Amino acid sequence: SFPPVDLLIRLLADKAQGVREGAKDICGHLLEGILCAKDGQKAKVMTDAPEGLKSMLRESPALLYSLALHAICVADLKLCVPEENELRFVRTLQPYLELSAGAKGTQVEVDEAQQLQCMLAVINSVLNEVPRLPGTLVVALKDNLEDLIKKHPYHGVLFFTARCLCSLGKTDEAAAKTVLSLLRRFKILLASCLKKITDNKMQLHARRGLFIVGQLCR
Repeated sequence: SFPPVDLLIRLLADKAQGVREGAKDICGHLLEGILCAKDGQKAKVMTDAPEGLKSMLRESPALLYSLALHAICVADLKLCVPEENELRFVRTLQPYLELSAGAKGTQVEVDEAQQLQCMLAVINSVLNEVPRLPGTLVVALKDNLEDLIKKHPYHGVLFFTARCLCSLGKTDEAAAKTVLSLLRRFKILLASCLKKITDNKMQLHARRGLFIVGQLCR
């Protein structure tokens, strides 16, 4: 339970049409905010906003928008699956599922990892609501997810990436085969790690591999 999400759930329980329509509009604006921030456009900072919020809007606008969108999606995932364009959120967010350009361990990398977690969570929610994705979008998304699984260092990102890939695999054979291929890959990795278990680097590889295998098998 997370207080802001609990509050959103109570607000969205209001059956008045205006509440849901307003929430849909907010989701759309948040999505546009992520898009603008990722494309390098400056966010408009509210003059009456608290200083902490102003600072975050200046320094990490995409993170702020991503966190807000994720919270609304958790409260009511159908808000991110608009009837007039069910795949809008997946199509918009998919191109930004990539490794951080920031140096390892920097605040930039940490912020981008948090953004990825939020975007992946939203995409996963949509995948569980729509029958299937069109072929070109499936291929692009599958490739993004496979790349993140293989290379991303943060467990939070790996957790949501594994969930997305398994959700995609429910309706797409190629994605399901990718899950099996990754399991075989990490099985081989773990076997090689066992032979050098006293090596600290191999221990790190083993922990990461075990975590990924565990998430893919859930």
